Amino acid sequence: MKSLTGFIVALLAWFTLAGAYAATDSDSSIETALSDTEATHLVFMREEEKLARDTYITLNQTWGPRVFSNISSSEQTHMDTMLFMLSGPV
Repeated sequence: MKSLTGFIVALLAWFTLAGAYAATDSDSSIETALSDTEATHLVFMREEEKLARDTYITLNQTWGPRVFSNISSSEQTHMDTMLFMLSGPV
């Protein structure tokens, strides 16, 4: 489980950096479709983000500190990013 978590963190970091690079690249029109393995990992990551978001929403509803609300918003952003990546080239 520890190596899977490390892999997921590394993959997410790679996608973040790749996205930042593509946003500044002058020829970012070249895109490729995801492999089945990449899509499977992104779906898994999105489900983990959903679980985290739901957990922080519940913690916020139970105890109310704003930090839980902020974290759940971040988890929603992560889920949206995974969904965008799964959407493939437009």
